[in-house]
Amino acid sequence: MEQSDFSVFFEPTGDPFVDAGGIALDYLRQVYQDKNLPALIRLAADIYVTHWDANLFAIFHGSKITHKAYVGKAKITGTVDMYETILNKDSPAMTDNCRICGHEDVLYPVGRDQYCLAGSKAFANFHHLHEDGIFVCPSCSVKLFFLPLTIVQMGGMLALLHPTSPESKTYWLNKTVRENLDRVGRQTAEGILKHKLSNPRNALFEIAYNIIDENNKHKKEHLLLYHFTNFAASPACEIYELPSPVFKFLSIMRIGELKEQWNTFVRRHYRISKSSWNEKTASWSDKDNNPLSTDDYRNNHNDVFERLLAGKSILPFMRRYARRCFLHKKIYNSLISSHYAREVLHMQDKQIQLIRQIADTIIELGQKMDSLKKYLVAIEGAGKAYQLRGVLLKIIKDNFTSGQAEPVITLDDYVTYLFPDGQYWGEIRDLLLIHLYEKMHAANLVDQLIHDEDIQKSELTLTEEM
Repeated sequence: MEQSDFSVFFEPTGDPFVDAGGIALDYLRQVYQDKNLPALIRLAADIYVTHWDANLFAIFHGSKITHKAYVGKAKITGTVDMYETILNKDSPAMTDNCRICGHEDVLYPVGRDQYCLAGSKAFANFHHLHEDGIFVCPSCSVKLFFLPLTIVQMGGMLALLHPTSPESKTYWLNKTVRENLDRVGRQTAEGILKHKLSNPRNALFEIAYNIIDENNKHKKEHLLLYHFTNFAASPACEIYELPSPVFKFLSIMRIGELKEQWNTFVRRHYRISKSSWNEKTASWSDKDNNPLSTDDYRNNHNDVFERLLAGKSILPFMRRYARRCFLHKKIYNSLISSHYAREVLHMQDKQIQLIRQIADTIIELGQKMDSLKKYLVAIEGAGKAYQLRGVLLKIIKDNFTSGQAEPVITLDDYVTYLFPDGQYWGEIRDLLLIHLYEKMHAANLVDQLIHDEDIQKSELTLTEEM
């Protein structure tokens, strides 16, 4: 049968496994233009069996490639024969709309032997009406066969990136399909590619960094990482989502001097037992004071990554980190927090600028009235919204009684921009403190405050929960 006799639909279906297999098949047919579709299936089967030793139990559970009833070349010929039956549309179960792509065609039931996490005849109750599997068209069934070329081993499970942009699809294609073919050509292929990280959360951020670095103008992306296994009696899948606002923020953090400061901030928030953080060197050391390399902890949990993936604010982490930098006479660039507030928390530029202006006024007024410590302790100690508003009203009053020509803030700006509806007050407090620490550092005010007992204690106050 000629390849032109069979039509494969390559438009996205929304199913990560089918679409990933489609990307691999589409690339193979462009590389091997002299091969028809059965020949490409045989090529993939040969890679799986000859080069990978048929070690696909976590993908094609119970298939002809993995089943012990098929030995040696029989694994390849049995697989090719099965797919030729599908390509020829022989003995279909029904004619209807495919459950995956929606196209009307002849349909075949596929279970875990072809489709990860789909159930199988042994789990008939898993499917509607006790069906033998999920009924899919030949096009989707064929694309699923090329899935192994697009995944990587990540810890004890497998990982699949489901990108939306052409840039990210090209990146993942290069990291998987092309790398697999290159290893086959060099006779170094041993099985499914292994990612250097086993922690899927950390790996997703490294993938995002790589995509950004390879195309520094690329800022729009929504990444999904499927961490799964179809192995034996313990199939499982976890999905990690890196939304577009976070991706755009990360792309900004890869530019200029912000990159190193962001990397240091992230590095500070790994969870590492029996270790300590050295403020001077911005690095971790073990209990014997021996420095740790990044490889020693890069798979550990990272609070910044995990909160970003969970949709929780990292502004409190930024505020605490900025305070530590101030007390240790190190600069923290508040642009990091401003970009985060704008891109991820969706603060308006007007609001961020107002907070900066208020911080300027507090520094100037505090020095003039010798009340900077009092203001700082009060703002750091504000654990509820009314307490922060009370501090700001006190500053507004002091500014007026001191004879300043300009108010700290107008009523309209206070209501409309500083505390708009839907804005969590704690984010305003944290961003205000971050700007204050940066400005106090620039004004060399740390020596006036660093040894004050009230300043040391004020960090203990936490904001109320939303």
